Amino acid sequence: MKKAIFCILTAVISVFSGLSNEFSLNLDRIFNSNLSSEEINVLLSGEVLIRNTKKAEKAALLPLNETADEIINDIINLKPSYLAEIIQIVPVKGNSKILSKIEKVMTDIPSYKGIPYYSERNDVWADLYSNAQIDSMESDGILKKINASFHMKPFGDFSSVITVEKGSDYLIYSNFNTTDIFYDNIKCIKKDNMKSYIYAFKVDDFWILYGIGGVKAPKIPLVSDRVELSFMNRIKTFCNFVYKNIK
Repeated sequence: MKKAIFCILTAVISVFSGLSNEFSLNLDRIFNSNLSSEEINVLLSGEVLIRNTKKAEKAALLPLNETADEIINDIINLKPSYLAEIIQIVPVKGNSKILSKIEKVMTDIPSYKGIPYYSERNDVWADLYSNAQIDSMESDGILKKINASFHMKPFGDFSSVITVEKGSDYLIYSNFNTTDIFYDNIKCIKKDNMKSYIYAFKVDDFWILYGIGGVKAPKIPLVSDRVELSFMNRIKTFCNFVYKNIK
């Protein structure tokens, strides 16, 4: 149950390590006290931070504007069983076109097919998505809306609606499942219960790349730990894919 495509995002370039040497951004303006000192150090180094937050209330992003507030509240209202945040801070200098690069990767749905994924439980390599296709797309120049279909073992076929809004200094990506998702013919995720967001925006001389994704699904004793591990590994796999393609 991966869908943290959301995750996706923030796996953007990490070619800028050593960010802390010239870091002049006050993180208290953007993130709350849910970030640990170790996590802050990861952000200051310019690396990608992936957080297994477990509860939506533990999300790190402050409601610093209407978009951030809506994203966090929507995830809280989802009451997800599995949740992850992906965060990176990128200097604007040398990365002026990063929003366009993110948009290109996130909307190239067919390229998701065949992403190699390692299953720790089964000790085998498989496709993260064995099928990924665009069914329809609308665009007005600022907002794109994509209806897409995926096949992801062992959950089978499902559909999603993806929206991407891009301005000169921000990008908002969302991905919601529009059909139920099954496991061995058992419904495990209802429609609209798998959601992911990417919010990229500029603060001073930095891009803040923030991703969050959650899945509301039954937690089954003795199984939920395996599902959570699979969920986080799928997020990391997709992040690596995005990283390679943005470079």
